[in-house]
Amino acid sequence: MIRGLCVALLLAAGSASALGPDDHRVPAENLAQSPARDQRQETLQDLWQRGILGADMNQWSPENLALLLRMRQAEAAGALGLLRRHFATSKGFMLRDHPAGQNSTRLRLTRRGYERYITIKSQEALWYFESKEVETKWAYWLTDLDGRRLFDRGSGLLTQAGDELYSSVLANRPTFWKMRTGEVRGNRPVPPELRSRLAAPSPAPAPVQAR
Repeated sequence: MIRGLCVALLLAAGSASALGPDDHRVPAENLAQSPARDQRQETLQDLWQRGILGADMNQWSPENLALLLRMRQAEAAGALGLLRRHFATSKGFMLRDHPAGQNSTRLRLTRRGYERYITIKSQEALWYFESKEVETKWAYWLTDLDGRRLFDRGSGLLTQAGDELYSSVLANRPTFWKMRTGEVRGNRPVPPELRSRLAAPSPAPAPVQAR
């Protein structure tokens, strides 16, 4: 789903003309005539306000968009509540605004807030794996069942795969991961059928037929 949204937004970016400096304040009237341009402008506003893009920038990279989507996922996963529990003030960590047509206010993460959130969550994830008898030095070698690393070895922070897996743990859903040795562990006993499936050799590639 995330990949599909990324593709849609990038296509919208490619089809739209470059915005002038004044477009940072008020979208040009003709933008409303195109849903793709409307979506692009909304995305730019979100990137500017959260601090992902500078106010003088009107193009985003795939990395910028991936960060925006992770920040939105973090909000849905309870990032705002986590920051409130750890800090006496939300200044610099959250945005408060009034969406058009709504009376209620909305809170969103800033880039700085997201960086604090993922740092705290990564430390809590390490403590969790330590409670599961995984030493910190080996935690950086953990992967999910698809082989994606849970932690970035350079920064020590959770990767997207690790963030998703630890969120599953926090939601108390059956969750499993692989050790560096290939051993599967989890927050539940590993089902025999799962162990058997992971231990089964990969099917051999189909032979290439000679022409």
